[in-house]
Amino acid sequence: MDFLNTSNRRKQEPDLTPLINIIFLILIFFLLTAAIAPNEDILIEPVVSELEAATANADNAVITIDATGVVFKQGQEIETPKLKMLLAGIAQVEPSQALSIKADATLDANALIELMVLAREVGIESVALMTVRR
Repeated sequence: MDFLNTSNRRKQEPDLTPLINIIFLILIFFLLTAAIAPNEDILIEPVVSELEAATANADNAVITIDATGVVFKQGQEIETPKLKMLLAGIAQVEPSQALSIKADATLDANALIELMVLAREVGIESVALMTVRR
């Protein structure tokens, strides 16, 4: 009876290698499947709504308007004369495609209305204002 001699006994520790492998596999899975938000070059304060926030579908065209009324598409400034041509091009490609407008909350309402009217005039059937929920 050698109770005091513990050198013969090997301490049994669980092997953590499979657990670490699973954790890394899950981490890689989440990194690969996560949706990456597009880089926002134009900083705006979004319009706040008490209703459900409108988001752009993947096939919607998105136009951004800053507080001064300057219009951007994919980070590029669109000058006023070219804006009508851009909207007409969107309407020609797919008339049923919705136009999502991401406007600054401090933007004058008349500038927003003018853009929405222009979009309707060139044939865009659906215009949506993107908001964030309060």
